[in-house]
Amino acid sequence: MYTIPQVTFGEEFSWHFDRSSVHRSCTLNEGYGRIRRIEIYISEEALMDAQRLTATPKKDELVNLAKRLWENEIRPIVIRQIKAAAWDSDGSLRITAVDLREQRRPAPDFKDRSSRSTGIN
Repeated sequence: MYTIPQVTFGEEFSWHFDRSSVHRSCTLNEGYGRIRRIEIYISEEALMDAQRLTATPKKDELVNLAKRLWENEIRPIVIRQIKAAAWDSDGSLRITAVDLREQRRPAPDFKDRSSRSTGIN
C-alpha cells in the first residue's frame, strides 16, 4: 500500500555560500520507518528573477525574499517535486528561476469558447 509522504519543514532559512542559494531543510517521513532529510536550495538567480532585480542584493535580503515567497510560490514547487521524488542523489532539491516562472504562469483556461463566438449557450 502506498503512503503519502509527510513533510516537515525546518524553521530556518539561511544563506548557503557554496551553492549561492537560500537553504531550508525538510524531513520526509515516507512511512514504514523510512525517514529522509531533504535539503532545499533556492538559487540566487531564481530569487532575483522572481523580483526582477538587476543588481545583486545582500545575502540577508535574499533570505528575507525567500521567506516572503515561500508560502505561495516556493512551497508548492517543493511539494510537487517531493511527490515526484525529484530530488538529487545527494538528497538536495534545487529551485530554479524556471521553476518559479512556471509556478507563476496562470493555469490554462479550458472553457469551450466556440459556443460564445456563435452565440449558442
